[in-house]
Amino acid sequence: MKVRLEHAYGHAPSLGVYRLPPDRVAEQLAGAGLVEVARLVREPDRRENTPQAFLLARKPGKS
Repeated sequence: MKVRLEHAYGHAPSLGVYRLPPDRVAEQLAGAGLVEVARLVREPDRRENTPQAFLLARKPGKS
């Protein structure tokens, strides 16, 4: 789902936000040859409508 923000963070940016399920993002990372090493999913806070996820990925063979 794409969301267009006209007012956020106390400013008026022109910002397109894509809200994708974490599993879909992980698939896209793997498709690009990256390895997921960490994932954090949290429930929405009072200003948000959807959960938020943060994924960390790396190139294979890197520590």
